[in-house]
Amino acid sequence: MHWLTRTLAILACAVALTGSVLAGGNKPAPKTASTFGKYVAPDAETARKQARAWLVKANSDKAALKRFDTIWGDDRPVLDKVARTLALGDRDAARLLAEARDPESPAPTALPAILKDTKKPAYFRHNLGLAYGKALSQRKIY
Repeated sequence: MHWLTRTLAILACAVALTGSVLAGGNKPAPKTASTFGKYVAPDAETARKQARAWLVKANSDKAALKRFDTIWGDDRPVLDKVARTLALGDRDAARLLAEARDPESPAPTALPAILKDTKKPAYFRHNLGLAYGKALSQRKIY
């Protein structure tokens, strides 16, 4: 008789919980944009405007701006487009990213100087750091 009481209590709880879920009592929160703590990723158009503004300051060559439009016209992730823009406007950034992607290059043992250079704009250093980290993690260098 004791097992019957326990079984009925468990069934009653299960029905109560199932009923509230079916009735919509525990609706999941609406999905928001990707965030990490207090930081919110910019949308693609904002990232494009920021990248173009940086490129114009770094390299106002018309051919570079034409390549910029080609880069931002494809279907890659936003960070990849920003990385390609940084490589387009700065030879050192291009070299660093190529080295990070090269499976034959050794793993870095220190932070590259270009990422610590305070003479470079914060936009450049921060986004290059993200792209560099992504390239290394894709090579499974943690």
